[in-house]
Amino acid sequence: MANRKVKALVWSEFTEPKDVYPKGIHGDIAEYLNAREDVEAKTVQIADPEQGISEERLQWADVLVWWGHQKHRDITDENVERIKRRVREEGMGYFPIHSAHYSRGIIALLWQQRKTGAKGQDG
Repeated sequence: MANRKVKALVWSEFTEPKDVYPKGIHGDIAEYLNAREDVEAKTVQIADPEQGISEERLQWADVLVWWGHQKHRDITDENVERIKRRVREEGMGYFPIHSAHYSRGIIALLWQQRKTGAKGQDG
């Protein structure tokens, strides 16, 4: 079996300070990942069509790296469900960073675990 690159889709709402991250956090992360021989990273952002997370883009990705800070509630229900399905049913990796602990995607994924008792009775 031939080795293949891990495909990382790096998402950002692109609200980070441009003087600190001129290419956005997603741009810096993708640049770092693309320096590796075993990773191919592409960037997307909330302003892209379908908020950057179309079915086609998510099907391409082995892992979704997600940075969000201010626009969590702007992500459509359709896109949240799309992420949740790719992670739960198809095994896509999901790597939320920093303020993404408030993202709708991670809340949807973790809430299901909580509802099914995955954390146990004592939390």
